[in-house]
Amino acid sequence: MSIIFSDSSVVSGASFDKFKKKLSIQFKSREEPYVFNNVPFSIFNKLRNAESKGVFINEEILGVYKNEAK
Repeated sequence: MSIIFSDSSVVSGASFDKFKKKLSIQFKSREEPYVFNNVPFSIFNKLRNAESKGVFINEEILGVYKNEAK
């Protein structure tokens, strides 16, 4: 499992399970993480390198990949 920690004002961190292709994103405003299914590892790498984690998530992940948020 790969993990990143963020200095973002919105995102605390994210982790990626490459075997299950699941991306978990922990937002500072939520207790439970969002878990996105069938995410390519390349998207996790792009998130890791994104200048703005929040902008990248809004443009490249939300609405594109199904999530398991409660």
